[in-house]
Amino acid sequence: TTYNTVHVDFVNPDGVWVLSEGCKVSNVRIEAESDGIGVFGIGTTLTSSGDDVTIEGCVFDCGAYFTSSYFIKLCEVAFAGASISNLIVKDNNVTAGTSFIAYGSVGYDFFNFNICNNVVEITDVAAATYAIILWANTTGTGIMISNNTFIGPFGVYLRNFTGCDVSHNAFVLGVANVATSVFGISAHTVTKSIISYNTFRERTGNTAVDLTGIRTQALTDFNISHNTIKEVQQGIYDAASTASSYVTIASNIIEAIDNGAGAGGVGIFTYCNNLIISNNQIYA
Repeated sequence: TTYNTVHVDFVNPDGVWVLSEGCKVSNVRIEAESDGIGVFGIGTTLTSSGDDVTIEGCVFDCGAYFTSSYFIKLCEVAFAGASISNLIVKDNNVTAGTSFIAYGSVGYDFFNFNICNNVVEITDVAAATYAIILWANTTGTGIMISNNTFIGPFGVYLRNFTGCDVSHNAFVLGVANVATSVFGISAHTVTKSIISYNTFRERTGNTAVDLTGIRTQALTDFNISHNTIKEVQQGIYDAASTASSYVTIASNIIEAIDNGAGAGGVGIFTYCNNLIISNNQIYA
């Protein structure tokens, strides 16, 4: 692949490139030359429209300038009733300090995202942030996150969605110099969705108090299956402030390790109505 290389030292909270409806960016190499670099902005103070955007085959390397750097930021400022639809983010290789896909304000709904085949490393391992944060204002649908590799403090956070599929991803988790809890996938108020065929393991040098593969809360009609979760303290953990219902946890392989600090050694911990747990292999 032939790349056009861009060196960036301009800091803008909206992102250096603000992408409006129908924009497509392919095969660009971006190298940061300053802290705080945000590459792409969608749904910002400059434009509330960001439908049908594609970002593919790009390389972003924050290098030594990892502080507050990110690849994509959604909705820097809330617009009442706004939404972003049909976003494709695929085949990118990203080394960012803080986030791969971040959001600025809870005010948007998100529909039909395809985030696939990306390799992502978050290098500010003391920042304790998710590689992807998608928090819909009221509801979002059709989020597919598949065949990605996430190396960093946290993995994927989803909230207020229906019809999500997070499958076939690899998560290498952990922080450094911070005593905190780390989650691979966190799903909050998500319905009719699936988390399957993902792998989770600990990152070298991790200092987290405990690692959790999948953290859940207030799920409905949800399937968690065929995941391999190793080198963690908690495999699948429900936060329990609002009980989930109609959840299936099946055919997962979980190795939960007691870290000796009062956390861990728990394969599955859940508060759920109408729960099915079957054919899991749990070593704790």
